[in-house]
Amino acid sequence: AADRYNLYIGAEGGFYANSNMSYFFKDFKNLKKIDGFENVNTELLTNAEGFFSGCNILADLDLTSWNTAKVITMSRMFYQCREIKELDLSAFNTESLTSMHYMFASCSKLRTIFVSDSWKLRDDITGLNTFVDCTELSGNINYDRNKVSCAYGTIDGYMTKKKSDDDNPDVRPDTKLARTIKAYGLADETDF
Repeated sequence: AADRYNLYIGAEGGFYANSNMSYFFKDFKNLKKIDGFENVNTELLTNAEGFFSGCNILADLDLTSWNTAKVITMSRMFYQCREIKELDLSAFNTESLTSMHYMFASCSKLRTIFVSDSWKLRDDITGLNTFVDCTELSGNINYDRNKVSCAYGTIDGYMTKKKSDDDNPDVRPDTKLARTIKAYGLADETDF
């Protein structure tokens, strides 16, 4: 059996992603986890087609730092990512998105896709088979093989709205402050 590996993306001061990153990690079949996307500035990204396509055993992915405001296509972005059970796309802004064909297709273990209020699909968006073979997926509706187009990529469909700490009465105010301080690099975990 081939070795399975984790990938860490690092760069002092970070770096900018190109505007066209289509099929960047395509068919990295032994890739289990990617860390370090917080080091990648994606504000110039316009084409994310097939970005993780064919990463069959990729199970852990943190995209909460991504800026997707200029992305036009996410077609096949997670195609055949069969081990991902949960995706947090709450940082994704879809104001420019026009194509999401097969975006999550064949993500057979995907159960939850978290989004925020910045996930708003345009009227002119296209997306055939966006959710085909996502048999475990559930949001406001449970998976239905007859409901696989991008029309179901909403809070009323398969997406789940991520609750912020402000929406959660169980999170203490001092915990929220600690997260804010850490996020701005003013202190590290050991200070709390």
